[in-house]
Amino acid sequence: MKAIDRLQDMLSGREVLPQPDLSVIRTACAEPLRAIQQLNQAMEKHIWSAGTASIPEDQILEALRRFWHSLTLDTFRDAVRVCAGLALPLEQSGPSLMDDSKRFQAALDGLEPWRQSPCLFRRCFFGLMHSYFTCDPETEPHNTVKRENWRRLRDYLRGNSGRLLETGKINPDWAHCLQEHVRLFGPEPCAFYAQAILNGDESDAVLKPLREQLHITASSWFHRELVLGQVKAAVAEVDAGFRPLLGRLLRLLEDNTLLRSPGLTLLLERYARIPGQPLHSELRDAAVRWWQNPWLPSTAAQWGGMSHAAKDMVAGWLKREFIESFFQKLAQDGNNDSRRAKFWLRYVKSMGDVRFALGYNWEYSRDRDVRVLLEKMKGLYKSMDRADGSAFIMTLGDVVAVEFGKQDNRLYVYSRDKLPFDPGKHMATYVDVHNSLKNNANLFKFTHYGNWEPNLEGRLRQYGISPDDAATVRRRQPPVNTISVGRVGAATDAVAAGQSSGNTLPRPAVAGSYSFDKLRQLAKDYNFRIEDRTAQGGCVWAYTSHPEARRRLTSWGFRYKDSKGWWLKP
Repeated sequence: MKAIDRLQDMLSGREVLPQPDLSVIRTACAEPLRAIQQLNQAMEKHIWSAGTASIPEDQILEALRRFWHSLTLDTFRDAVRVCAGLALPLEQSGPSLMDDSKRFQAALDGLEPWRQSPCLFRRCFFGLMHSYFTCDPETEPHNTVKRENWRRLRDYLRGNSGRLLETGKINPDWAHCLQEHVRLFGPEPCAFYAQAILNGDESDAVLKPLREQLHITASSWFHRELVLGQVKAAVAEVDAGFRPLLGRLLRLLEDNTLLRSPGLTLLLERYARIPGQPLHSELRDAAVRWWQNPWLPSTAAQWGGMSHAAKDMVAGWLKREFIESFFQKLAQDGNNDSRRAKFWLRYVKSMGDVRFALGYNWEYSRDRDVRVLLEKMKGLYKSMDRADGSAFIMTLGDVVAVEFGKQDNRLYVYSRDKLPFDPGKHMATYVDVHNSLKNNANLFKFTHYGNWEPNLEGRLRQYGISPDDAATVRRRQPPVNTISVGRVGAATDAVAAGQSSGNTLPRPAVAGSYSFDKLRQLAKDYNFRIEDRTAQGGCVWAYTSHPEARRRLTSWGFRYKDSKGWWLKP
């Protein structure tokens, strides 16, 4: 009864109710409201993404098979599913609609009944967008039909992106997002985003709206093109802007195995255009780590698409490192042999193939610097009979020079055509034993004694091998025969320059049997000296080491005399 009496007092106003605390009520209601908003957003996202990941694959395939045979979209449900499955093969390893021009166009034409209704067309558009980002024409570069259909899909999406929003009504977030990113359906869909990231914008801030709102999956071509887009944007920079970006781009490619080859190709070709091609150790190391050495036959596939300029640039960098490291690190007595290193660094452009022979003390060394060096020398070295021994084998034009790690060992120089050892097998260092690096069948031996550098330079010139700085001077001037009368067994400096730079000299317009006029023409074509001593009862002499000239002389009956030249007794 007391409760009823009190209720009557409150209703009649005789008892005043306490004032409610509105802040407490608002706080209590805020959390449920947030939960309701989040649920609403999740439901909205689910609704507008329906037709792609939310549709079971078997239902998409069922709709695709019906359309494949009928070429008509009978229901809106089928339209949504076909749009989402354009790139999906009907059978394992079979074709998709993207592989068939007629059926692909019929699918786009079949959407016409729903294009005028933004609410319905959005569902179809979302499915088409899913197919656009899923289909990757680069995986089948020779499939021209798929590539062309992908471009037609891209153009269709760009042309119809303005049909997604309804004025005065609630539109999904992804449709609003898309209006700001219609460039995704342009000829360079990733260029803008790649440039933004390259300029320093945070990648998450740039890409997060796209990934979340447009459902671009991690397997999409978009992410590949985004990486390559950064590389392309960088190589379009001037030299001063390009070089600082190299380190970041190489680290980006390191994490993208499939993109290393196309990315590295672009970077190397661009760097080769920088005057002087200054050493970039990070670029050199990445190239060797991913493609190995550029002059190995086993790596021809990796390096095959590169220009000679880019390939020679890396080869030169690598040879310089090998020369410095060999005489500084792999010297048998542990001394830094800077004089020999400095001498051979002047001949890098003349060097073709380089190889090494190493004793097992070096092969199994735990020294970190040695291990890094051996990794770069992978495929270039073989074992030798001395545990602490080492040898550097250099091909220089028509000769092969062998330097040993120990300073008091002599340099051995051999004819490239009559090499008495195989650098691809275990090598010895005892004179004239099987596969020995020290063989009496040499052109000459040389002792590094006293002021030896000018003497060795002179000996190499006799075989057409000149320092790089001399070759540079010759390339800037017309060829001049600098060999004095009475000097034999030598090519002219101009021929040496042509060989060391990799240039191909013109083939001579001479053929048939020998005549002195033809010999003069050959000498003019290949710029070498000749002497006619027949008036004194002697021979005709030709002084050249160029391979093509030597082949012509041999066909005419000329013979070669060691340390002199080619001779013929008419």
